[in-house]
Amino acid sequence: MTQAHLDIRGVSKAYGETTVLDRLDLAVGRGEFISLLGPSGCGKTTLLRLVAGLLNADSGTIAVDGKDLTALPAHKRNIGVVFQNYALFPHLTVAENVAFGLEAKGTPKGEVAEIVKRTLALVKLAEMAPRTIFALSGGQQQRVAVARALAIRPSLLLLDEPFSALDRKLRESMQIDLRRLLRELGITAVFVTHDQEEAMVMSDRIAVMNRGAIEQLAAPKTIYDKPATAFALEFLGGSTRLRATVASVDGDYVQLDTKLGQITGKGHFLRGVDVLAGVRPEKIAVNRPPSPDRNSVAARVVDRVFLGSKLMVIFDAGPGGQGVAELNAADMPELPADGVVEFSWQIADTLVFPAEAPA
Repeated sequence: MTQAHLDIRGVSKAYGETTVLDRLDLAVGRGEFISLLGPSGCGKTTLLRLVAGLLNADSGTIAVDGKDLTALPAHKRNIGVVFQNYALFPHLTVAENVAFGLEAKGTPKGEVAEIVKRTLALVKLAEMAPRTIFALSGGQQQRVAVARALAIRPSLLLLDEPFSALDRKLRESMQIDLRRLLRELGITAVFVTHDQEEAMVMSDRIAVMNRGAIEQLAAPKTIYDKPATAFALEFLGGSTRLRATVASVDGDYVQLDTKLGQITGKGHFLRGVDVLAGVRPEKIAVNRPPSPDRNSVAARVVDRVFLGSKLMVIFDAGPGGQGVAELNAADMPELPADGVVEFSWQIADTLVFPAEAPA
């Protein structure tokens, strides 16, 4: 990314004694789709509203395409926003809803009708133009909200959990459709979500947020395979986590004492330090012959969850830990409902973090 289309620098926001955002930086490239992912209260919606101009930052700057928007009111920013509740006007038709922003900007009437027609065609709702909002399904209303935001030809599109009210099947369909549409149009977008799967499906990069800061900003695969913090490990994807203490150090590797036995991981820690060891569930195998390049622990199976082609096996990982293995469902008959099983994974797949990191 040579030059940021959206450039956020040192932005802070507090409400009284509570700091919501703390000197946050974020650069988004032209045509890039970025997701802000994090738990409720982490600051992601506040950041979106600051960019939209619906809130004022306490400090820092926000620029789009090289233009400083920090002091500009929302209606002068040329930014499209799709809200969680869509914020459609129930007394207006579909076409009138899409035309609203254009008319507010003073677009000539002769152009409005053509832009509305073209935009509704993009979201596959051309035939719905004369209908009222009450006559539409949830998915159709969501597409009207997107069309209204796109009609003004925004320099940036902001989306605040727009799929949260949809059922799972429709939500997954809309994710793919919107991702395709925005890429075809080359629109830069920032998307707020607390749904990790949604973020991985939609995004070029994900900003994992926690306590008003970005813990990691990277492509979905990078965050999943190489989380920078224990919080990123936990929040993006499932994981097995073991509380551990460094027993010995050997170059780039450490031997770790856990409640399930000793394991090896890569990292630079002092002997005697408490750490957190993690591994992704699909990396774990059961009852596999011992190997010098693998960690192996014996643990009691707590539960089994059948998910079609997958079997999630929950096992006792000791105090403060969590044990999850994702197996092929064909392995289900071989596992006891309640008994001790040997779980193993490659040493290279072991992730080690400081114990004080959020987990």
